[in-house]
Amino acid sequence: MKQLIPSRPRLLPLAPTILATLLSGTATAQGPTLVSSSPARNAVAVPAAGSVGLTFSQAVSAASAGNVRVFGSMRQGLRTGTLSGGGSSALTFQPQQAFMPGEQVSVTVPATVQGTAGAAATPYVYQFRAASAPATATFSGTTNTAIGNNAGAPSAVQVADLNGDGNLDLVLGDGLGNNLDVRLGNGQGGFGASTNYNFGTIPGQIITADVNNDNKLDLVVSNNGGVTRYVHVALGDGQGAFGTPVALTLPSIIQSMAVVDVNGDGNLDILTFNGPPTFSLDPRTVSVRLGNGTGQFTALPDLPMGTTSKVMATGDIDNDGKMDFVLADFTQSTVQAYFGDGAGGFTVSAAAALSVGANPGSVILADLNNDGNLDVATASTSANSVSVSLGNGRGGFAAASTQALTSGRTPMKLQAADVDGDADLDLLVANNGRTGAAPFPADVVNVLLNGGQAAFTAGSPVPVDLIPVDMAVGDLNNDGTLDLLTINRNNFTYSLRTNARVTAKKAAREELPLAVYPNPAREELTLELPGGSGRATVEILSALGQRVRSFTPTVAGNGRVQLPLQSLQAGMYLVRVSTAAGTATRQFMVE
Repeated sequence: MKQLIPSRPRLLPLAPTILATLLSGTATAQGPTLVSSSPARNAVAVPAAGSVGLTFSQAVSAASAGNVRVFGSMRQGLRTGTLSGGGSSALTFQPQQAFMPGEQVSVTVPATVQGTAGAAATPYVYQFRAASAPATATFSGTTNTAIGNNAGAPSAVQVADLNGDGNLDLVLGDGLGNNLDVRLGNGQGGFGASTNYNFGTIPGQIITADVNNDNKLDLVVSNNGGVTRYVHVALGDGQGAFGTPVALTLPSIIQSMAVVDVNGDGNLDILTFNGPPTFSLDPRTVSVRLGNGTGQFTALPDLPMGTTSKVMATGDIDNDGKMDFVLADFTQSTVQAYFGDGAGGFTVSAAAALSVGANPGSVILADLNNDGNLDVATASTSANSVSVSLGNGRGGFAAASTQALTSGRTPMKLQAADVDGDADLDLLVANNGRTGAAPFPADVVNVLLNGGQAAFTAGSPVPVDLIPVDMAVGDLNNDGTLDLLTINRNNFTYSLRTNARVTAKKAAREELPLAVYPNPAREELTLELPGGSGRATVEILSALGQRVRSFTPTVAGNGRVQLPLQSLQAGMYLVRVSTAAGTATRQFMVE
């Protein structure tokens, strides 16, 4: 059979200063680097009681091992737990409290983690999501709960466990009353009395995060009223109450906001995209505010972002352990990537902007085909559709595929969540039916169920009250499944819709029969598949899940495919094979 021969990597000459250093024997000691992690980067179904395992290139000193940070977004913030393995190259962190269903978790290895000789680790940040229970993805409930006295304008919603009792609580934003409304959950889908906090004029996006590293969730809220725009930060006491909000000045209207560790120091930072939500030619910017772990932030110079309206999503799109972001341009109907430098700076991708559905009003980054790479999805406000582009793990994205939504008219909010509990991320789209001319369609949340490879089918749309402007997803009745809640502008209400748990386990997806040998291997690895499987996609991945080689062979009658391994460094790898009959992944060693 014809052997597949990839192009050999081009070796770059050593810079004179590096060469001189090597010849003089005075090279700086190399600190630990992250070699592999469990859960893997961007995993979407991590067990609630799971641990975090980190393997390094060398032993980590026992004194510095505890500087690894694990942040939850729905519970406790900076997690407490037991860390073992200090003094070795393999650390294990067992959180004291389980992850909440669907919770996004962020792990940081900061430079304060050191080798046994004192050399600093290479900073690395990665994220994963906790699993949810199997569910029907059909949502029940018809009640629309009044928020207040109809004097405000509902603007934002968030759910998280704010008082540490294991139940998700509710935070509602009132865009005219200038209040944040906090209601503690009872774990059965109900909420207690309101406690109001003044967060400045027109509170917008709400994020729960532990910005002062005290193991308690805080509130980070954007404000778009008045002459000066702010982000307000209020520190939580862990009992559901919050201190006086502290204002961070921003240059313009805040269209999008994220709280992530952009400089890998183990403290959460704030990113905002700023600019008017109109077709004006006023300048747009991205602002970076670096956190110091005490709830205080330092402003970096604002980054100019042209003159068109955009929305933002954050994540590590090139798998280098540094947070990046993408901007969806409402006017140009494109998505552009920006790569983080690990210090709070960002550089625009050299690749052309990705074309997506017309006038994207919402954008997300999530692993939609379970390959460990972040993909991008946008919701088209004018075409009532969703566009999905698969990421290659190197910062690039394939051409977008577009799927029309079966209900509603104007998508207002797009989220990824595993609402049927089958270990892949589905898409939820809150639709406003009040735009345009009559007759008006119903206001709904569209449910797009993922077949596992980012192939979506329409589920049952979920009716909600008029003009849903924001949406939150979480387990609001403690049955392990993900429920949804929208905040609705027209009648000043929120709509809670609960998911239904499946007690019988779903049938596992078909796994492709696959044998790999020899193992360990040196020059060549043989794959043995069912004969006549046809065209296959074969990827060799590093232990961190980064793709190092890919092939597209045609599997002949004997079912064997030979993969060349020349120039691969010794170590552990994964080979992933996909055909029309299924997918399989195997581990192998290169010696």
